[in-house]
Order: sequence, then structure tokens, then C-alpha cells
Amino acid sequence: MRRLNLLPTQIPRRIPTVILMAVFIIGILGAVILAKSYYIPAKATLAQVLIKKSYNDSKGKKAIPPWPWADTYPVARLLIGEKELFVLEGTNMRNLAFGPTRVDNAYELDSKGTKIVIGHRDTHFSSLARLRVGSEILLETPPSKVSTFVVDEIEVVHRETTKLPVMSSDDKLILVTCYPFDVIDTDPEFRYIVTARRS
Repeated sequence: MRRLNLLPTQIPRRIPTVILMAVFIIGILGAVILAKSYYIPAKATLAQVLIKKSYNDSKGKKAIPPWPWADTYPVARLLIGEKELFVLEGTNMRNLAFGPTRVDNAYELDSKGTKIVIGHRDTHFSSLARLRVGSEILLETPPSKVSTFVVDEIEVVHRETTKLPVMSSDDKLILVTCYPFDVIDTDPEFRYIVTARRS
């Protein structure tokens, strides 16, 4: 049997090519994963810019959709701490991707009854985690009616037992998102509910 003695310069060139291809493929996959992780927050942020313009252009007039093909429109402006958010009409998954939404069968946001707004915990409603009992939330409805609500209760409940007071005449604002925050889970079991009363 004959031994093959290869000098370093005689190593087949296929090995470096395979390694380069593997590094290239891993790099592409990493870039795709990174881009996907920024896509949703970027879309949510850009949408709020367009919705803000639509809200400001609509004041005192007929509601204007934020983009030509939108089947929703902004109905209110929320200020949660330093975070400004624009609330959309129509609760569905498509609208929730662009901003918090008013629950359809609850009271209108400019009324005296219980108003309910829902949003995603990883984009628009991530700021709910910083609220405490006594925190103030400002709600503005067109044309420029501003109401102040003070948080009086924060609770975490199982999604199966969540019962929101949809048609309650109590003058309060309820904000709802999934829980826990900062966890990668597409179907969380719990809801984070912030209840605030008009001050």
C-alpha cells in the first residue's frame, strides 16, 4: 500500500471552496433572520408616521385613511408616558399590525362609557409594561378633545377567563395586550389589562 504525502501546497482546493460556500450560506441565512426580526417593528413605526399624518389631516373633517388601500382610519391619539400612539378603527389582525385598535363593540373613544383599546405587546403596547397605578394616560379624540385617565388597576389574566366590560357605562379606558412582554411566543396564554379612570 502506497502512502500519499501531501505538502500543504498540495491540499485539494475543494475544501476551501466548500468552507467558503458554507460561510456564505450561513451569512445569507443570518441576514434573512435579522431582516425578518426588524421587519415588523419597522412596519409598525412607519405606519404610525402615516397614521399620524392622516389623523392630523382629518381633524374636524371626515376621517381620512392613512394610505389609499386602507380600510381603516385613525380615531384617537394616545399618550402613554412619552410614547405617542394613534388608535385605528376596526379590531382585526391586519389593523393591529399597524397600530392599536378600538374594540368594535365597546363604547366610542369620545364617549363616557368604557372604552377598550388593544395592541401588540412587542410593538405599540410595549410601553404598557412601564405603567404603574397612578400613571396618567392622555386620550385625544377629534377635533382636539383631550381627556386624562389615571391607572387604577393592572392585572394579568388567563386568556380563557378574560371578560372585558364591553358595554359598561363606567367612564374608563381599558388597554389590553398579550403577556408576558419580551418573550417570543406567538400564542401567549395571558393578557395584560390596564384599567384607567377619567380624572
